[in-house]
Amino acid sequence: MAKLDFREEQFNGPIPGESMTIEPGKYPFDRPPQTTNAEEAINILFKSMSRPSATNKILDAMDEGVPIDSISNVLVQSMMGEGVIPVQLMPIITPSVLAILVHMAQKAGVKPVVSTEFRTNPAQNISPDDLSRGERQVVQAVETLESPEEDQGFMQKPEGM
Repeated sequence: MAKLDFREEQFNGPIPGESMTIEPGKYPFDRPPQTTNAEEAINILFKSMSRPSATNKILDAMDEGVPIDSISNVLVQSMMGEGVIPVQLMPIITPSVLAILVHMAQKAGVKPVVSTEFRTNPAQNISPDDLSRGERQVVQAVETLESPEEDQGFMQKPEGM
């Protein structure tokens, strides 16, 4: 029989139902959001991403192979968790955040990685007519990133022979 490993930190999490007993507004996401305007939210995020330390961390993550869609999800979810935007605004600004990340990568000369889930299911297989202009631009940018140049393999016969 396997030995169970209990560590103290496993039991230091919130107790189920605890959120019903604490004072309202204690956490940032319990208060009204800082903005409900998508353009304003993107500007706030862009300003924070433009700080040299943030830019370096994002580009380092891209250079290490972290998918850009994962980076954008983390950025958008942290904005919601910090009380900057409401949950409903997350899917609206995500395509713009992806477009900013693609642009950052191109300017820095970093080849961004796109996760398999995003490649096989861009925009949740919505028809192109249902996509916003920003979402279409992101899907096009991702497709451009994924179309590798024709690679001539080691054993391939050179052209003209």
